[in-house]
Amino acid sequence: MKTYLLLRKEGKNGRGLNLEENEKIVNLIEYWIRHNEDHAKSYMEWASKAADAGNEDLSRILVKLYLESRRMNRLFEEARKTSS
Repeated sequence: MKTYLLLRKEGKNGRGLNLEENEKIVNLIEYWIRHNEDHAKSYMEWASKAADAGNEDLSRILVKLYLESRRMNRLFEEARKTSS
């Protein structure tokens, strides 16, 4: 909440960010989405390897991390739509 309040400044474009800042955050969000997708893919690859090695507990945790990464990306998508 503190971070959000720091971004809200008077005299901006109505969204709390000037045009340059808005463009930067859109670019950051797009980067974060790609970055999370890379991590999610890696989690699933290692989940499969862990399962093949007989470590089902580790595999389940990595699958959960994959699902959380996908959930985070849905939030990032929502943020991108809000900032566009």
